[in-house]
Amino acid sequence: MQESRPPLTTERIVAGCRTLLVEGGAEALVVREVARRLQVSAAALYKHAAGRDDLLTLLIAHCQEEVAEVCADARDACPPDDAPAQLRAATVAFRRWALDHPQEFHLLYGRPVVGYEAPADGPTTRSARRFGDVFAGIYAQLLRDGRLRLPDTEELPPGFTGAPAHDPVPQDAGLPPAAVYQFAKGFQRMLGLVSVEVSGHLAWAMTDSEGFAIHELRQLTDELIVPV
Repeated sequence: MQESRPPLTTERIVAGCRTLLVEGGAEALVVREVARRLQVSAAALYKHAAGRDDLLTLLIAHCQEEVAEVCADARDACPPDDAPAQLRAATVAFRRWALDHPQEFHLLYGRPVVGYEAPADGPTTRSARRFGDVFAGIYAQLLRDGRLRLPDTEELPPGFTGAPAHDPVPQDAGLPPAAVYQFAKGFQRMLGLVSVEVSGHLAWAMTDSEGFAIHELRQLTDELIVPV
């Protein structure tokens, strides 16, 4: 008697795509190969995803949701009235997730996949918004507490609009231009530090990059926060 296979769900499809991503990068995400891994026909898979771009959209949205949840859990483990601790914890959690999942990190924050364009206001937009909400909420609390170090508006660099044009900063975050600038600065510095470490570009200077990375991330958050 032939053993029945589990139903073809979004969760199974994402898991299959993620396995291929880890093994061979984004280029390995081919409909027929995903179908083969899931032991279904390509025709059956096409009923759930129109092609490679749909598979990428599902996978990117899932990974963004996952890292958002990891950062939110780290934030929520801190006292609710200690926004500086929340920012440090969420930042360190982001780094830990990236190191544990380098291929997923590169998919989200590395070189864009050739030929792929995320659907407008689709699953990846919503998942990016959730990730942005985690950090925007912390910055908003720092601002309310008078703990966010704000540059003079006149000192903001050319090209900075003063208001987020799109995610990851929610439109209703209530952040003034100087606070949005600090948000962008914090994200850029955090992402840069983590990207260098995940890519192994610190090996020339040290055998263990963790101490350096944690120190630099804490230095970054200290730059953004007004001391008591």
